[in-house]
Amino acid sequence: MNIESTTTKLYEYKWIYLFWFFIILWNINKAYHIDDPYYIEVAQWIQLYPFQPMSGLTNWYDKIEPFYKINNPILFQYVQSFWGSWFSYSEISSHSLISIFLLWLLIRFYHLAKLIKSKSPIFLTLIFGACPALLINQNAMLDIPLLACFIEFYYIILNKNINENKKLFIACIISSLAFLIKYTAILLFPALIIYILLTKKYKNLLWLLFPFLSISLWGLLNILE
Repeated sequence: MNIESTTTKLYEYKWIYLFWFFIILWNINKAYHIDDPYYIEVAQWIQLYPFQPMSGLTNWYDKIEPFYKINNPILFQYVQSFWGSWFSYSEISSHSLISIFLLWLLIRFYHLAKLIKSKSPIFLTLIFGACPALLINQNAMLDIPLLACFIEFYYIILNKNINENKKLFIACIISSLAFLIKYTAILLFPALIIYILLTKKYKNLLWLLFPFLSISLWGLLNILE
């Protein structure tokens, strides 16, 4: 074991945890703002009607609208619903949930920086953590969970130490979950196709059945509801 390398890694992780703790303190009691209340409303509705997630009503721009008209996937709202049923839907509780995804995001960004052989991965991670979306404008919406999925996806895809089949399986699952958090994650599907075409292992295109099925199943559930 390389003692110097282990010491450096522990030192860098210490900085990540300290910065994470600082971001938590900065945001933990922040009042709900922008569209936060909508996502809390959806989570509370799901707690009461878990099999009718898109049928609730909300006041959207001074007009009563059903959730399906606003039309975001609701995977993360199921997580919020489960969390809220145990720990309440207060600002402190909601930001505590987001902080779990924030830690995942910071650590995996650090791993990604090391993977691409950055000369200062911890510096890049701290600069990334200081961006407005994570430090100043942190909210109870989808941004941080979605970004965590994006960073995890690219870490898996670029990691040469992971078996090719395992890599594509995990990447397809992550991209599917990300899509069920927010539709913009559909951009990960072309990235999968490009990766498979560049590796010239065309039989791996079959792995795309996972994200295709996730889109199809979500659409079918919406139609049935």
